[in-house]
Amino acid sequence: MATKHFYYLCLIGITFLGGCFLLILNRNLKNRSEAKGMIFIALGLFSFATIGFYKLFDPPIPSLLLSDIDRIFSVFTNIFFVASLPFFSNVFIKFRATNSLFRKTDQWVNSVFIFFAFLAALFAVIERNVEGEFGKNTIVAIDSVFSTMTIGLVAFALYKSIAAYWTATFSKLFIGTLLILFPISQILLPLTALFPNQLHHYYFASLIVLIVGITFFIFVSIAYYAISNQEMNISNGQDNLALKTDDLQICALHIGFDKMKKVYFIEIEFIEIESKFKVRIENRKILLPFSNWILFSIAKKLNVKLLNQDIALTKFRMVEYWNKESETKINQDILFTNDLGLFEFNFDQHAVKIENLNQLETKHIVIEAIKKNIDSFAVLFPETEKSRLDPSVIFDKINANNEQ
Repeated sequence: MATKHFYYLCLIGITFLGGCFLLILNRNLKNRSEAKGMIFIALGLFSFATIGFYKLFDPPIPSLLLSDIDRIFSVFTNIFFVASLPFFSNVFIKFRATNSLFRKTDQWVNSVFIFFAFLAALFAVIERNVEGEFGKNTIVAIDSVFSTMTIGLVAFALYKSIAAYWTATFSKLFIGTLLILFPISQILLPLTALFPNQLHHYYFASLIVLIVGITFFIFVSIAYYAISNQEMNISNGQDNLALKTDDLQICALHIGFDKMKKVYFIEIEFIEIESKFKVRIENRKILLPFSNWILFSIAKKLNVKLLNQDIALTKFRMVEYWNKESETKINQDILFTNDLGLFEFNFDQHAVKIENLNQLETKHIVIEAIKKNIDSFAVLFPETEKSRLDPSVIFDKINANNEQ
């Protein structure tokens, strides 16, 4: 068996099995937003498998058409990988907050398809109007740039996502080093095609980098989604162990910054049968789940219901944060209510008290939480364009209500 045939068989086997495993795992994933991202990554891997499959059999296709097919498969791979980016819930937070297109995943996917369709058309124009090696090399160079950027962004998203669970310095260094091999291969292989006389000795080394890189890329993808799914299952198990909503209800929420203790806090007043009691948790830093507690509190005070693609994960993190710090466990049903996909706290807006809001509204993580859900607050400002809305007007609205 020729070496290149063995390489193509390895590429086909690794990418096809990896894509199949992700699709199987997808059937059990509780977070449907991340499940969509997993499907796009699986489709990108299948695209790689298709490239290896048709190259393995080396069909008798004219060289001009063969070059077009190479670019088409590469474009489809890039489409699927870029389309997966918004579904990484805890990555690209700043970009998500400032870019409404990125928050609206359907529009993002459509825009990605349109952009890469224009790119494929550009390749076709260059192929047919620029003669000789220069035109072909130009296409290879452009395609290499986009492939490197695309795969690099997905690899970065996977790294940031898995690093939230594997926090040891050595683990993060090891993961980052091996994940970067996949995008690096998208530079090395085109270079061997652009400069065959000078770099042909490095061709098979570049193939090995690709095989190792894509293998570890698949491993991290499976590991991340498996851990995410397991965490969701644990949360559901905790919800089942928590007190039933028939026996325990929330009658008041007090949240904010305690100037005396210099701590951020959440205090919930529960009612169980006929007795009331308060439970308080504190933290010296504002963590992401805490910022979402602030977000829901502000929304409740303004009688706004939240609609967000990542709402399932947001609710899970909030409940997990409370249950980790408190002996009184709660579940999502006791905390949230769902009105046809619009979510809010499951108690009266007058039961919410926010202390020292001026201290909270200066914190970047709180501002980002508001920005991420700014569209939900647009109902309060019917005369203002959504693109012009800013968290500052939300805080002003809360302060004005407090003064009344």
